[in-house]
Amino acid sequence: MNYIKLGCNWGSNTPIYYDWLKSENIILGVSDNKYRVGDRVLIMNGYDTKAIAIVKGPPISVTSSEKKYRNNFEKYQIPFEDWLDIYESIIWINISVPFEYKLQAGIRNIQKEVVKRKIDSLVKDFYKMEDIKEMNDLLDYKKQIILQGPPGTGKTYLAKELAKQLTGEQGELRESECRKLIQFHPSYSYEDFVRGISVKTNENGQVEYITENKLLAKFAENAANNKNANYVLIIDEINRANLPSVLGELIYALEYRGEAVESMYAIDDNNQIMIPPNLYIIGTMNTADRSVGHIDYAIRRRFAFVDVLPDESVIDNVKAKDLFNKVSELFIKLEAGKKQNSEYLISDIDYKDIQLGHSYFLLKNGKEEAQIKELELRLQYEIKPILLEYVKDGILQEDARAFINKLQIV
Repeated sequence: MNYIKLGCNWGSNTPIYYDWLKSENIILGVSDNKYRVGDRVLIMNGYDTKAIAIVKGPPISVTSSEKKYRNNFEKYQIPFEDWLDIYESIIWINISVPFEYKLQAGIRNIQKEVVKRKIDSLVKDFYKMEDIKEMNDLLDYKKQIILQGPPGTGKTYLAKELAKQLTGEQGELRESECRKLIQFHPSYSYEDFVRGISVKTNENGQVEYITENKLLAKFAENAANNKNANYVLIIDEINRANLPSVLGELIYALEYRGEAVESMYAIDDNNQIMIPPNLYIIGTMNTADRSVGHIDYAIRRRFAFVDVLPDESVIDNVKAKDLFNKVSELFIKLEAGKKQNSEYLISDIDYKDIQLGHSYFLLKNGKEEAQIKELELRLQYEIKPILLEYVKDGILQEDARAFINKLQIV
């Protein structure tokens, strides 16, 4: 992948052509330095960064597109010659907070690693926001989704980001009127989650049995009373509970939003519960955990399932990325350019369900020495233990043990 700098004007005191390039979704190049598909072009005005464009296809000589572009080339005083090429851009990423980068004028390759990392970070953030937008569209359609993937892929983090976008509330996810987070566990029940009988002591010291709405029913009632706001409930580790038992009749209510269903418990002689359209549910599910039950088809039909898989591109530290790639050999091998299960995996396991995620390799910002120390601690006390547990559980073959024990930071 190449990184290229492209200025917004052709020489001093000439018109700036940034808006024109953006409107046409094109970028410029010179014929003796061809761009390749996927190359990243930093668009600049002087020393200020304006946008990042990503090359979509092969070059087109400007002279072969005379009718379409000639007038604008004259307007912006750009040479209309065979040595100048036009490329289509697949995306155009606006840079909201420009950063200064001093480089010789014209079209030049970028060599500075710090600038390349900045470009990669901005592209990564763009794709992340695009993914969030797509998932928000899916949530708007389905109302409830489950983010599924192996450990360490950032499922809970992504769920929180989705909740922020839907509710418009930024900052850390804390208890608020519009968004809540709960974690399921094997002993969780309908009476804990929806509605049940609580034992209370009244003012006279007498024990009373009172039917109460629990988290979901209360949350649904609040959402129904505030139709102009979005409410989001995150259920972490959703598959660790017995979902048919926990949800009960709400399996129907999840699909038919706004329709009341009858609960087994009544409050003030009313046993109806309704889930409104403005209440969204985001579950997370660890696909590597085979100790919990599968989600049955009736519940599965009510949810949309989104794969959240390991992403090497988010790992900034070079040694951490090298270690990630080494660990990945336990799960993946390439055959004819396609990813396949490695020889270390047992036959009935798919690497997508089990491969260790990128979160294990994300390090705190700081000096290289401190990051390496953190990576060593993670390898010794987090990464190796879970990999050895995979061997113990029969997910990885026994001969993977020697591979795991030899893992080191190089």
